[in-house]
Amino acid sequence: MQLSFSKVLDTSQEIVKKHWKPVLILFILAAVPTLLTSDIDLSVDTEQRYTTGDGLAQLITFFVGIASTQVLLKLTDGKGVTAADYLPKNLSLVVKLIGAQVLYFLGVVIGAFLFVIPGFIFALTYSQVQALIIDRDLGVMEAFKESARIMTGNRLNFFGINLVLGLLIIIGLLLLVIPGIYMSMIASVATIVMYRIVSNSGMMMNSKEKEMVA
Repeated sequence: MQLSFSKVLDTSQEIVKKHWKPVLILFILAAVPTLLTSDIDLSVDTEQRYTTGDGLAQLITFFVGIASTQVLLKLTDGKGVTAADYLPKNLSLVVKLIGAQVLYFLGVVIGAFLFVIPGFIFALTYSQVQALIIDRDLGVMEAFKESARIMTGNRLNFFGINLVLGLLIIIGLLLLVIPGIYMSMIASVATIVMYRIVSNSGMMMNSKEKEMVA
């Protein structure tokens, strides 16, 4: 199934309207790293305070990313959310996600050195690795392989939808703060909505392929 901007936007808006509280909590949690790096103890040495602030911000961003994916997956699937969904399921999940992020970062950097475009393609192709690990409990390399499979034919649509959502966020912030926050909430939900669409479509295609082989 091809990604459709109207379908993604309508579904995301419906989720935000119905479950605005947990989505707003995620938005606030995502803003914490920015607040940390902008409000640093000025009595500490400049290099030390920014290193400490950035390190803590990156750590919080990592765990907020896990919470966001777990919570939004449940909301997208029409399931209820509990406090436990804001925490990593287990240590194994954390280890796998750290490994996946390291490999993803290295791939994007190496690709960027190869005339930028390969890094851009790599980033889009493997953009669903984290969601796949959290959603299906896949291994790191298995998640990379599956992300490449389900993103085949969806990379440009995925990029285009994210670009439009990003522009809408900027326009919303320029007009008033509230519309900008609302669009940011929709954009965060849209990321998981798009994942669910391509992953479900990918699973259906994989099942048909297996039936044909059988």
